[in-house]
Amino acid sequence: MSDYLHVEKRLLQSEQSALEKLLAEIPEDHVIERLGLESRKQEIEDLLQQDDAGE
Repeated sequence: MSDYLHVEKRLLQSEQSALEKLLAEIPEDHVIERLGLESRKQEIEDLLQQDDAGE
């Protein structure tokens, strides 16, 4: 894995962790507030899975 891809993966993992912390603080019934964060979290999970499959 190139240094660039390694750094990108670490940034995605950091963002994923931050999103998980934010989502843990937002009540489940605040659907609209959670929607964008959950969507971005799913995008990151998909990107990380693609990266893991490509290694």
